[in-house]
Amino acid sequence: MTRWFGTLAFAAVVAIGLAVPSVASALPQFSVLSARQCDNCHVEPFDWKNPELPERKCSLSCTACHVNPTGGGMRSTAGVFYGREILAMFGPRPTDDYESAAPSSQPASMPGDDEDAVAEVQAKTSAPPGPLSPARYAGMDPTPYFRVGFDVRAMGFFPEDGDNSFFPMQTDLYLAASPYNPGDPTAGRLTFLVNGGFLGSRAEEFDGFVDRAFIREYWALFDNLPYQLYGKLGQFLPAYGWRLDDHTPFIRQNQTFDNERQVTGFEVGLNPNYLYGHASVFIPGPPTTRSRTGTERFSVLDFDNGFGTALTAGFRDLWWQAGGSFMFESRDGRSDLWVGAQWALNLHEARHPWSPVGLAPVIYLGEYDLRHTSDDAAGSRTSLTSFHEFDFLVVEGLFLQLRYDWQDPDVSLADDHIHRYTVGVVAHPFTSIEVIAQVRFNDEVAKAFNNETLIQVHAWF
Repeated sequence: MTRWFGTLAFAAVVAIGLAVPSVASALPQFSVLSARQCDNCHVEPFDWKNPELPERKCSLSCTACHVNPTGGGMRSTAGVFYGREILAMFGPRPTDDYESAAPSSQPASMPGDDEDAVAEVQAKTSAPPGPLSPARYAGMDPTPYFRVGFDVRAMGFFPEDGDNSFFPMQTDLYLAASPYNPGDPTAGRLTFLVNGGFLGSRAEEFDGFVDRAFIREYWALFDNLPYQLYGKLGQFLPAYGWRLDDHTPFIRQNQTFDNERQVTGFEVGLNPNYLYGHASVFIPGPPTTRSRTGTERFSVLDFDNGFGTALTAGFRDLWWQAGGSFMFESRDGRSDLWVGAQWALNLHEARHPWSPVGLAPVIYLGEYDLRHTSDDAAGSRTSLTSFHEFDFLVVEGLFLQLRYDWQDPDVSLADDHIHRYTVGVVAHPFTSIEVIAQVRFNDEVAKAFNNETLIQVHAWF
């Protein structure tokens, strides 16, 4: 009964998703939350004048904060500013000692909310800086020729069976150069990026720390064009569904969308304000950047025979997002097809029908996916996967997180489904520091004692 209900629900959601295209792959709570903090990009948050559509940079998406248009990895100047000015509970902020019409660290009120506040802000911003001016980001250059960044994440894993472990989950260094960088909002920009790092794993064994080194991504990007059009060529993670920093939810790991599962090919996309789309064609590459044996590493030029394509497109509004994703991949003796829908609701301070009610500051994220695999040796299999997450803002920089994951690995088999319930806290106590604590309860038919507690400490720049 559960299997058929899930199938019908999936069909309904996909129908909606294909009628209203998909949600982008970005760290979800930030892209959705940005709808209440328009002053992260708008110097004058009251009664602003929108540019013509081809010149707009507003998107409520990952492209506003990351160099990569589909999110993840190195942050743009806007992303660094957002993280330092708004996310952290304590610590220095870029605007502390900066005298200018820089964006405020407080959530933006919508146009016309308070006439006195409007007059005060307009008086301070009689000559607001241009869209690519350092004054928008407390003096930080929004169009540098060179960028350096990193993400370091340590994990403490405490399973119910007592086999506790501590290990470096993520160590990434980002280097980027933009040799063609005219500084005009729509004149184009050429960027070369390399993301190197070290594999972090609880289970795999290596001869030493150096043996974990590898190149995760490398690509050339031409962006900063009208309608936020871009093209990307190289090795990258294809755009599909919600892109989470945690690779273990069923919609990521069990669908083989691990964060270290890059492909090599070409991607194109556009983002005219709230409508967006990403499409790519690629060579699959290794099923994972990790070694199959745990003692050897793949070269950046290792590929599998075959081809693949991915498409995600969608629409975002201040209080909702909705859409669908598609991906197909063919290898020797095997093919995989993914179809999915993603959606979000923003109950924060935003223009939605129930904003006068004053509901709790909540973000809701959802995703539903179908995967069909045809294997010459193992036969065919269809799986269903769902994801639901609620993020409650306690105070700025502190979230309570509730998550529900579900998967039916093979719809032709009975009683193989898995439920997972997660309760967690996500905190940004100091500038460039994030702490995540989660307790996960796994409910399987076999009733295995595999509940677990996870603690992560994440530093970024």
